[in-house]
Amino acid sequence: MKQISTRNRISLRMICCLTAVCIFFSLTPAYAELGRAEIQEIVLSRAEEVMSCPRDGLVLEYLTFNEETGAWHFEVSWKIRPEDMRSGFSGDVDPEGHFLHVSEPRREHPAENLNREYKLTPHTHDALYRLREKWLSLLQSLSEEDNAYLADPNNTYLVPVRDLMLQELVLPDETFLSQKEAESAAIRAIEAVDGWKKELTAHIGLDLDVTHIPAGSGRPVWDLVYDLAGDAEFHRLCRSGAAVSDREFDRLDRQSDQDREAFGGSAPLYIFVRIDARTGELIGDVHFEMAPSDRRMEELLIMP
Repeated sequence: MKQISTRNRISLRMICCLTAVCIFFSLTPAYAELGRAEIQEIVLSRAEEVMSCPRDGLVLEYLTFNEETGAWHFEVSWKIRPEDMRSGFSGDVDPEGHFLHVSEPRREHPAENLNREYKLTPHTHDALYRLREKWLSLLQSLSEEDNAYLADPNNTYLVPVRDLMLQELVLPDETFLSQKEAESAAIRAIEAVDGWKKELTAHIGLDLDVTHIPAGSGRPVWDLVYDLAGDAEFHRLCRSGAAVSDREFDRLDRQSDQDREAFGGSAPLYIFVRIDARTGELIGDVHFEMAPSDRRMEELLIMP
């Protein structure tokens, strides 16, 4: 057998060493990755600071590694959320424990709280009047920062309910038409619209009624909003706080399907009617809001 020279043996040894070094560096991360327990400790320590809450008052809702982003995503909330807080602490942490994108706790804007309460309030003239009485003073004293928040395009959905509460809502007095009379006047106005078939009236239901004096008009009105009959009944049940059974939900769902079929696939999202509260006269035109539209009915209620 041919012997390897000393020079060759040294060369082979160097090659083996270099190969081992290359393999080592190819298998070793360029950073020191932390384990889940270490990441959790980093997240909760920061949460204690930004949420002003001791560790035993926090809940780590979510902590998972996202293979696509290469980061840990987390969400931390309070065991008992303060009433004025909207959200907890969330974001992403890289494998070394550095915070990337974070969303710190944010106090709930008064209009967000109002919007939530509005959704759970019966949409009747007396209930909406009481809601306004509760919120008016606070809404009139919003800070510049609060108003700037509402001007953000992401938050303008809160404005119509805020503006409705700033309207001059009133309770009917002895000079007003009764609600029954106002509803009769509204239905007559709807049935007088060209193309309306009288049998469609059975497929709509009152979803909202409010009495107020539109800005600059000086005369009180009944504003009435109609929805598909099944949808209107479902909304009334939900706003009343009553539990809706599966059986009841299925019944109303079938009713709404029948209502849509009656309109031949072109059912309105809602129908808006404004009636003079004293004379019963139709003010303006009956308005049919059709799809596609994301305009809230409250936007029509605040029109002069």
